[in-house]
Amino acid sequence: MVRYAHLLLLLTALLPISVSAEDTGPHRVGFVNVAEVLNKSPQVKKLEGELKESYETRKAELDKEQAKLNELERKLATEGEGMNFDDRSTLEHQILSKRSKLKQEMTWLEEDITIRKSGETSRLIKLLREVIGEVAKEKKIDLVFEGAVVYTSDRVDLSGAVLERLQEHFDKNAKSQ
Repeated sequence: MVRYAHLLLLLTALLPISVSAEDTGPHRVGFVNVAEVLNKSPQVKKLEGELKESYETRKAELDKEQAKLNELERKLATEGEGMNFDDRSTLEHQILSKRSKLKQEMTWLEEDITIRKSGETSRLIKLLREVIGEVAKEKKIDLVFEGAVVYTSDRVDLSGAVLERLQEHFDKNAKSQ
């Protein structure tokens, strides 16, 4: 009995409560595969390139520091037994200090990348939502899903149109810069 009551409640929730004078036809539904659109968008590709370019220099510097640290550790392993106490202690202190500094610099680099990605992703999501709204209005779509959909036909999949519009925005911004 309780199941039927839940089913009845669900069905009544899905039915429109009121019908306006404008509501003369069936509702149109669309779907956008956001993950696919983002992966293929020129904005994301540009962002990935910019991040790689801007952080490669810092990463190269950190790689040089790692090589120096490796050399000090090799020196300690091979020559440490023959060193006097003060020289060995100094070398061990240098290794610990460089290791700590390198670890901190790597953490800062990763945090910088994460912060920049997050900010850029937020801006891109905002643009994506605007573009989805534009495409939906042009195609007179009443409702657009972006996830948790089991099946969509090509007729309701707006992903291609949204991706094209993102490309237009990208090209427009590229020309203005």
